[in-house]
Amino acid sequence: MSGADRTPVLSVRGLSKTYAGRRVLKSIDLDVMPGEIFALLGENGAGKTTLIECITGLKEADSGAITVLGQTLSGNERSLRASIGLVPQELALEQFETVEQSMQFTRRLFGKRPDPALCSSLLTTLALQNKRSAIVGELSGGMKRRLLIAKALYHEPEILFLDEPTAGVDLALREDMWSTITTLRDEGKTIILTTHYLEEAEALADRVAVLHEGALLGPKRNSEFLEVVGGVCVEAHAQERQSSLPQSLLELGFFLDEDRKKISCVSAAGVHHAEVLAWVAQTLNDSGIRLTAISANPPSFERAFRALTEGGN
Repeated sequence: MSGADRTPVLSVRGLSKTYAGRRVLKSIDLDVMPGEIFALLGENGAGKTTLIECITGLKEADSGAITVLGQTLSGNERSLRASIGLVPQELALEQFETVEQSMQFTRRLFGKRPDPALCSSLLTTLALQNKRSAIVGELSGGMKRRLLIAKALYHEPEILFLDEPTAGVDLALREDMWSTITTLRDEGKTIILTTHYLEEAEALADRVAVLHEGALLGPKRNSEFLEVVGGVCVEAHAQERQSSLPQSLLELGFFLDEDRKKISCVSAAGVHHAEVLAWVAQTLNDSGIRLTAISANPPSFERAFRALTEGGN
């Protein structure tokens, strides 16, 4: 991320949205800096797509102010919309066009003449150069996702929104997409990425925020995000499945994972690993829980996310 310009390219203040009596977004405040990858984390249904749709003008917020490149969005939609590229989660493409026709159609929507050199450059960057004459409907799912990115970039926006760009793709394609996103950031694009893959945010983002129950938690740099947890994460494996944990353990910050055998907790920062392990083992033993293994690890994005959204319980 560039340190020269600290003026946000995108600012959101007090943005709220209600659907069917449910407040989906609760007075969201957000600044995105130039040249960064900003990850917006949240479970499915948390409101990530709604937030993007409000910012990009696809939906109207109930209240709040949105500033893009120093200009208020209201009243400047046409000029400011050209500064934003959006890659939606859904693969919404005209199936009977060629790749090149699809690209040119998008650029014309923004009132710009075709730019063959830029078109070729984008298709090359996104490994689609040999598919420019192919029919869109014949492309694989991964190629269609890359085409959506190429289309979103063809009108030369300064800000790129990627809404769940790797949802439902295999691991190899996901890593390929990660490389593409990093390259775009290195070329100076500002990228806002929504995802529910914690490892994706950890691998790509300069800063992270969590959307939970309509509220925005953060933003934080990746290192600061891990500091939400602090200390070390301890995992103990019980001999038998546990239906629940005693209230005394829950109050101490222990929680039971889905397999009902793995019991985790987070120690205080600065406590020696050996002391933590001995204390956890003794505490669980005193509660009648017999262990097969126990280990201590550095804090993870998963634990930080859980600490923010569930209070660590």
